[in-house]
Amino acid sequence: MKLALLLAVLTVASAANGQGTFRNMDFGLSQVPSSTPWGTVVPVNQALPFWTAYYAGTNQVPGVLYNSEHIGSASVDLLSPDDTRDGGIPGHFTAVLQAGTSGLSFASVALAQTAQVPVGTMSLLFVATSPNGGGWQVSVGGQTIPVVEVSQVDSRFNEYGANISAFAGLTEELRFTALPGTSGANMWLGEIQLSPIAVPEPSTVSLAALAGLVLLNKSMMTNRRSPLPLSPKRELGRAVHAPSLLPAAVAYLVRWAASRT
Repeated sequence: MKLALLLAVLTVASAANGQGTFRNMDFGLSQVPSSTPWGTVVPVNQALPFWTAYYAGTNQVPGVLYNSEHIGSASVDLLSPDDTRDGGIPGHFTAVLQAGTSGLSFASVALAQTAQVPVGTMSLLFVATSPNGGGWQVSVGGQTIPVVEVSQVDSRFNEYGANISAFAGLTEELRFTALPGTSGANMWLGEIQLSPIAVPEPSTVSLAALAGLVLLNKSMMTNRRSPLPLSPKRELGRAVHAPSLLPAAVAYLVRWAASRT
């Protein structure tokens, strides 16, 4: 009886350990040899360890184009930090999800990994291009989750966030999907993180924007010496570039709140 109980405990512990949490979230664990010629197709498990690539939903993509991009066809590509010609995230590995032709039809392309969402996780953060072509979506456990823009990284990439607190402690599939539309890559993706810090819901962002607009107007009316109240402050540690009125208002509100603490 004791032996049977011990074996049962070891089995459960082994399964839990094997289940693990999400890994290779920045794609930096790529096993592609440095001597590999650019434009070579390499196995997915070598280019993107722990991730599985799909087209048209459930069909697995066998290979990834390394440091190059397919044109028009449904594919997954991997750009290394050394590749500065193809438009990846500067200094980081970038996965390119391109929804395009597959046979006689257009197909979606996805990158997915199944693991345990750590207890205490509040949000999912990642860097990506703005949706183009057919756009893109993010799902956890098969459920599409709302995504908000958190900040602008540069002229091409934004940081996005989503509330995934409901999945904390659960083993679920995390999937990024480029949806079929016009030809061309639909999503450049990288720097994925699971964070214990909450990301505002879209409705919260809207309310914050309204409040930020009021504060912005008040600041501009009462402080004529500061004609650019949205310029980043050094003490905040990271400049927030606001590409439009809504992110500008949110960024201003965040800085105003920080100055009051």
